[in-house]
Amino acid sequence: TRGAPSSLTHAAPGKLLWQALPLAAPGQVPTRLVTPCSTAPAQLIRPPVVTWALHASVVEAQVAPSPHHLPPSVANVIKSFATARDAKERVQLLLAAAQKLDQLPEDERVTANRVMGCTSQVWVTASLQPGGTIQIGGGSDSQLSAGVVGILSQALSGLSPQELLQLDQQELLDQLQLPGALMAGGVPSRANAAGNVVEAVWRRVRMLTRDYPLFPSLLISRTAIVPQGTFAEAQAQYLAPNQQQVAELVSLLSSKKIGVVAHFYMDPQVQGVLSNAAEQWPHVAISDSLVMADKAVRMAQEGCRSICVLGVDFMSENVRAILDEAGFQDVQVFRMSSATIGCSLAEAAESTEYMGYLQEASQTPHSLHVVYINTSLYTKAVADERVPTITCTSSNVVQTVLQAFAQVPDATVWYGPDTYMGRNLAHLFTMLVDLPDEEVRALHPAHTAA
Repeated sequence: TRGAPSSLTHAAPGKLLWQALPLAAPGQVPTRLVTPCSTAPAQLIRPPVVTWALHASVVEAQVAPSPHHLPPSVANVIKSFATARDAKERVQLLLAAAQKLDQLPEDERVTANRVMGCTSQVWVTASLQPGGTIQIGGGSDSQLSAGVVGILSQALSGLSPQELLQLDQQELLDQLQLPGALMAGGVPSRANAAGNVVEAVWRRVRMLTRDYPLFPSLLISRTAIVPQGTFAEAQAQYLAPNQQQVAELVSLLSSKKIGVVAHFYMDPQVQGVLSNAAEQWPHVAISDSLVMADKAVRMAQEGCRSICVLGVDFMSENVRAILDEAGFQDVQVFRMSSATIGCSLAEAAESTEYMGYLQEASQTPHSLHVVYINTSLYTKAVADERVPTITCTSSNVVQTVLQAFAQVPDATVWYGPDTYMGRNLAHLFTMLVDLPDEEVRALHPAHTAA
């Protein structure tokens, strides 16, 4: 769930509303925007969690192997998660760890300590104690993410830098079996929220010990691409994918008339194969979540009988819905996993807090709910039943809100569930009052700075 804005108004128990300036008069720039700030309850975290084998030779592993070779503090944390009966219990463990985590001082909630790539705001710190051991700290505006920092603090604080750096990050993620909302579709990988936090801890400890990895770079010559560092290796695979994989994919797609729509967030190695395949089979597209559905319709118009979606569940739902609306009910849509491929932002919009937010909107005259496209069809349907709802993306949300106030000057716009975007919108509309009228009209002809 996204971070709390700096100015909050308590509207009801368990719900926070953020309001900027009063309503705009007809024809003015709207400056009153209401956005939610809520935390998805534990029961909305969607199982199942996939346990992956630690070695390629192991075909199946229902319970992670005994971590007898690990430091006791790490082994104890892993044991507590391994013995949890289900995802709900693991969520409770994370929430408990978040409560035990020392409060991170405001002066340490800085960009240098931010963990990039997480939906919520997460900070991680690592310090070297007088005895030569590491102390891990941090915090987050999300209780689940704070819980991840908390369990890492419990497991890793007190180790020497050498002990910590000898641990395998991927193996640690595998054995913790964290809830699916913290993983990319439930997959324990460093390319997700929990993985980003783990990677941040390792990076900070390396900085303390000056054990720096190679700076990520690509050495490009006339005959070869040589990667320096792990990140660069992924980029090299994007630029020079396995051509046998590309050929096999093109053969399969063309023979079965399959189109592929993938989100920009896919790993670079996957995008490399897809981009190369698209040069031989035109029905492969990589885009944002809204354009994915439009691309799928075009593929169906050009003869594709099936569409494979590489993205989270709401993207597959959206492709299915838009294809149906375009008259292609007979075109099949496939997800790439039988497990839930969740999104914490989408799940937050199904929370009790967000439903209460919509209920308040429904009781306010002339309300319009503008919902971010990265939500499920369930959220959109329930919302539209309670209050008029329109879907937007980051590229058209400004025009959507301006058009709403142009048509209904006394409207109240309720935006959600992304409070980052809501905060940015309120800030943008406040700034518009200081711009020349012609610049405001460039955004929407019905509005002026006045």
